[in-house]
Amino acid sequence: MRITAAEARELATPAYQQHVEAAYAAIRKAASTGQSSISIGHGFWAQEGYTGTAVYKKACEVLREDGSTVEFYYTERQFVDMGTKISW
Repeated sequence: MRITAAEARELATPAYQQHVEAAYAAIRKAASTGQSSISIGHGFWAQEGYTGTAVYKKACEVLREDGSTVEFYYTERQFVDMGTKISW
């Protein structure tokens, strides 16, 4: 069965979307307890942020469009602490 490029694009979930949805869930949970920011220091939000991939940049762009402040942090001491802080 044939599929056009437009149909394929419609079916494909953008690579950044699953990470944004996970961030939304974490934001909802934190906001419901009165917090105004979260820090995600593992997985995608740490590793992809460190290398600054296009997928990470797009995920951050989506969160910023929704009004959040997004910043990558990196602190090197005895161990490296890195991740993404999302504030609203």
